[in-house]
Amino acid sequence: MSRTTTFGLTELTAHCARLDDAGLADLLRARPDLLNPTPADMTSLAARAQSEMSLRHLVQHLDAGTLHLLQALNRGESAAAEADSDSAAFLRRAGVLLEVGGELALPANLPHVLENVPAGPSAAPQPGSRPVMAALVENASLAAISELLSEVEDLLTALEESAAATLRTGGVGMRELKRLTVARRGEGTPKDPEVGETGWLIELAAAAGLIEPDADSGRWAPTRLAAQWRRAGRHHRLQLLVSGWLLAPRSPLLLRGPHPSARLAPVLTPERQRGDAPALRDRLLRTAEELTDPKPAELYTLNWPDETEPGPRAFSGPLLEQLAWDRPLLTARTQHVLLPMVREAERLGLLAMGALTAAGRAALEDADRLAAGEPPSSLSAHLEAALPPLVETVHLQSDLTAVATGTLSPGTAQALGQLARKETRGGVPTYRFSADSVRGALEGGWSPEDIRDFLTSHSLSEMPSPLSTLIDDAARTTPSVRMGAAGAWVVEPDPQLRAALLAQPELSALGLRHLSGEVLVCEASAERLRSALRRAGIRTSEPENAPAVTAPGTLSARAAAGGEASAAEPTGTGSSPASAAAWQLTASPWQQSPVRTVTPQMLARNPEVIERALAALRSDGSRTRVSELGNDSALAGADVVGTLREAIRRRRRVRITRAGSGGGEHTVVGIPTAMNAGRLRLRHEGREEESLLLIHRITAVTEKEPSSR
Repeated sequence: MSRTTTFGLTELTAHCARLDDAGLADLLRARPDLLNPTPADMTSLAARAQSEMSLRHLVQHLDAGTLHLLQALNRGESAAAEADSDSAAFLRRAGVLLEVGGELALPANLPHVLENVPAGPSAAPQPGSRPVMAALVENASLAAISELLSEVEDLLTALEESAAATLRTGGVGMRELKRLTVARRGEGTPKDPEVGETGWLIELAAAAGLIEPDADSGRWAPTRLAAQWRRAGRHHRLQLLVSGWLLAPRSPLLLRGPHPSARLAPVLTPERQRGDAPALRDRLLRTAEELTDPKPAELYTLNWPDETEPGPRAFSGPLLEQLAWDRPLLTARTQHVLLPMVREAERLGLLAMGALTAAGRAALEDADRLAAGEPPSSLSAHLEAALPPLVETVHLQSDLTAVATGTLSPGTAQALGQLARKETRGGVPTYRFSADSVRGALEGGWSPEDIRDFLTSHSLSEMPSPLSTLIDDAARTTPSVRMGAAGAWVVEPDPQLRAALLAQPELSALGLRHLSGEVLVCEASAERLRSALRRAGIRTSEPENAPAVTAPGTLSARAAAGGEASAAEPTGTGSSPASAAAWQLTASPWQQSPVRTVTPQMLARNPEVIERALAALRSDGSRTRVSELGNDSALAGADVVGTLREAIRRRRRVRITRAGSGGGEHTVVGIPTAMNAGRLRLRHEGREEESLLLIHRITAVTEKEPSSR
């Protein structure tokens, strides 16, 4: 069977020169890798488009139907284009299928690219997924979000008490993961799934910039951003975690090791770097979005046991089938990481009950806003409206436990954490009082009266007698000298105004608490407390030379009732686009460069990027007449790696131009025999010896005619 005619650089450049702006835009959208860097002229555009690297990028992103057609055309079955006209039209727009001499032609490098490439699924998945109730999906999403925020807070608390040591080889090892698991959960020897959960939280915190290694000791500890994060609203806290997860160039954070069958492995190691992870997460969510319209539907099922590794059918359903059809080659190569990625998206509330959630849609909208140069606000606005309000109350029980009635405000949660040990995690935790916990609170600055006043004001029922007895017993056995830390204080003689101050969420987030009598103390600095009081509409005055804040004024009616402050909210705490942008990462902490991670697909979705590329291609300096191209063998050498691979495969002689360490260039002629790990093995012409060349120093490669004998 005859093969399809092939075309080279001259024909492709002529084709690009004949395209109008709409045709060039279609070409760039179909081949987004050509947008970075922006092509300087038609010749460079065509040279990159026909290179082996660009063709491999295209083939990897073809759906199964178009890949089947391309393989048929490569076999010489030109009639297949008529049977699948839509796929043929895409290949024409992509500059892969041209008409040359009255026949359909393919790029000269394509046969080599298609060698040993499987075709993928033979039939498109049938539409039709089982619908799910939107309310149930939303509830599951919000519950996961509340639990995750609580878990991250507990991890940061554990790391504040004792930072995580780093292995000599890098990363945090199993001993530290187990220690942190016990510190988080307060239990005995942890099981593997619990240790794996700690590893996932550590990776997520690092991806969001909440922890980093100390410059001197290398121990991983909370950053300054972590302190701000703990005081921020829940909608902004999750926004930061989601943006960090989407940008992280890391292998799936829930993966137990470098491959699915491995056991638990250290975290925060260089081996977990994976450059395509952001693109995989984006494709996962966008495919779910395409299948969800117009109503939520069950897109997948997960079967991930805690005690054993997941089996081959652990992840199944329409979502995986659509991924396999849309990108058969990519999905086959990355299917083992899709399962933990789906589980991670569930933990972040982006997926729930097998469906895409409203938070997942909002995260995609924010990604599109960022690609278009607009501030993100969809996710934070959705969460601010959807998350239930914070509560200040608990149920005190006779078994010495306090059960929260919802997600506690930061101040109330912090105070309870000083009085009792958190026994259960999640959005609605349980705290257990003990002699040790109450004694620790007394030693930290609480008085028995303070404890009773706090519990009475925050309990929906009377204080049980066992808890009252526990407080009395702890007070009798605790030394009378008490100490504690405070950054600022407030004197307010009116008990009602003191209660109103303590009920303010923003002041509670600063650690404001009742010390004794008319005095309230705060962990934050006097300047921060002063700013918070002024935003709440409270006049402040200070004694001369005293680093203190007094509040003889009154709260506004709305503030006293626990409503919004009358003054503008500080940057990063409101729901405005500017505030939301303050909590959106534009570069992953794992990146050494400050340049924001932008995938080729993101560039292709940005109209401004397409317009700039068209302007560059249509500029006077980029106009190239086809008649001036002449022989294209030298230009074909612009694809260094592709040309070298072809020369190795066919044992051809090449002329290689290299850049020296001093900046000068020189050439060498020989037959390349192997290429691996960034090095090329070359057998020199005229002498029986080989040398290793660094590929990144090679600037051009051209085939050389055989020498005459």
